[in-house]
Amino acid sequence: MVEAKIRPFDDLIAAYQEYSARYDFIKDPVHLYEPVGYIMKQGGKKIRPLALLMVQNTFNGNINSGFPVALALEMFHNFTLMHDDIMDNAETRRGQPTVFHKYGINAAILSGDVMLVEVTQLINKCSRENQTGQILELFLQTAKEVCEGQRFDMDFEQRETVSLSEYLEMIRLKTSVLLAASLKMGALLSKSNPTLCETLYQLGINLGLGFQIHDDWLDFYGDSEQTGKKIGGDIIQGKKSILILTALQDLDPVNQHKLLNDYKLKLNDEDKLAKIGQWFEQLDIKNKVSKRYLSYQEKCEAIIQQMECESWQKNKLREFVTLILDRKY
Repeated sequence: MVEAKIRPFDDLIAAYQEYSARYDFIKDPVHLYEPVGYIMKQGGKKIRPLALLMVQNTFNGNINSGFPVALALEMFHNFTLMHDDIMDNAETRRGQPTVFHKYGINAAILSGDVMLVEVTQLINKCSRENQTGQILELFLQTAKEVCEGQRFDMDFEQRETVSLSEYLEMIRLKTSVLLAASLKMGALLSKSNPTLCETLYQLGINLGLGFQIHDDWLDFYGDSEQTGKKIGGDIIQGKKSILILTALQDLDPVNQHKLLNDYKLKLNDEDKLAKIGQWFEQLDIKNKVSKRYLSYQEKCEAIIQQMECESWQKNKLREFVTLILDRKY
């Protein structure tokens, strides 16, 4: 393969969107499939489809066989969001009403269920056609781990103390494994050697950790018009994000207790965000967490440097890492 076959990220996303636009969400019963089409057409960053297609394009050139799996990954991600929004009682997603808020809880649960079934069918068919049973096996393991991560996240809301190591394991499961699987699936479809497949998986794990830490940062310090989410949603819900855990780590036991009490206070949203924001400002949380997620960019670079592939292929991976970690939304 020569470098000239490499396609820009925008081109890959456009090709994916052209493919996914042909997928039929208008089926009977309409009330089952309409919510699926609603969330799939909301937009989103398309990170997981892009990850798969970017790897397949970089290490093989042809991306046609990757489209069904790319769609499956995006659909699975949206399935998790559909159910997460119910559990979080979230009213908006990507600047629009959440599925359960628009169609009702029962519709969101059942439509999410059928999405998971369709995802499995897409991946199973692609695995058979490309003689890569590893793709289905990897997806099933990943799906289970994502559920484990979501359960940990929910459990942490009820616990007073959560360690940073527990948090990192939770986001590894909830966020990183799906991105890592996306990269590895692209490599499997490219018929790459096992070492490269596993290295790309580890790249995805570290990239996913940095992505989620940045996402926690954006939840409080980002622009709601760009993120499409209400600022401070994690704090309002009492989630144990990297922001509050970093703050607690920097305090003595007495002040830890004071901060936790403030974090649990039943205040209106504006007052609670202001109170916790004062703690964060005193402890320089904005900069400390920023440095932490940027450290994962360094870890990703170290992994890329050690890969046995062409320099232009490494540069494409670097470009992808920068795209994910330097985002504003």
